[in-house]
Amino acid sequence: MAVSPYFQHVNHPGEQKLSEDLVVETIQLNGVNVHYIPRETINDDEMFNEAEINKFRDARLIEMFPERISNFNGDGDLFSKFGGFTLTDSATFVVAKRRFVEELGDLFQKPRDGDLIYIDFADQMFEIQKLKEDENWRAFGMNNVFRMELTKFQYGHEDISTGIPNIDDMVSNFEIEELDANLQPTGVTITDDPRDFRDFVEALPVVDNLLEFGRD
Repeated sequence: MAVSPYFQHVNHPGEQKLSEDLVVETIQLNGVNVHYIPRETINDDEMFNEAEINKFRDARLIEMFPERISNFNGDGDLFSKFGGFTLTDSATFVVAKRRFVEELGDLFQKPRDGDLIYIDFADQMFEIQKLKEDENWRAFGMNNVFRMELTKFQYGHEDISTGIPNIDDMVSNFEIEELDANLQPTGVTITDDPRDFRDFVEALPVVDNLLEFGRD
């Protein structure tokens, strides 16, 4: 027996509108505020598919749903043992198509690879790696959301100037992290850096004969 001709499950405008409204409301109730930051490429090299300069000068506030955060139950910890909220490696975020077009439709109609997403409450920056259409959300014959595969943004001296202090200040944090990653303990000066072990070295016993070291 064929499906009933009196119920249209895939092309009824009223049902589609209701489904879309419910998706938007669900994300607004259960999601988080983020800033979507479009990438501007300067001197784009089509041959090598890269740009000499990447600029981020605009940021649009929009709600998204964090569907997945890697290592939530795996090797990483969501809450750092030193305090604070940390997002590790990658994540999947969902945004309603209608809301995306409402907020960014004057620029483009869907998320783009390479654009940034700043998560307000976590103070973390992610980069879009891949855009997917979630088939599980294709209710009543239409897809109401975009799914984005994100990875934690790796700073490469891009020009980030959005006019939003929390976002723009991250440039200084990125530069400090980069300097800290390259910094090696020299023992020349005493600092608060836990890697500075000069005091520990100076506290070791001084022996005339290395062969006697460690003996009673």
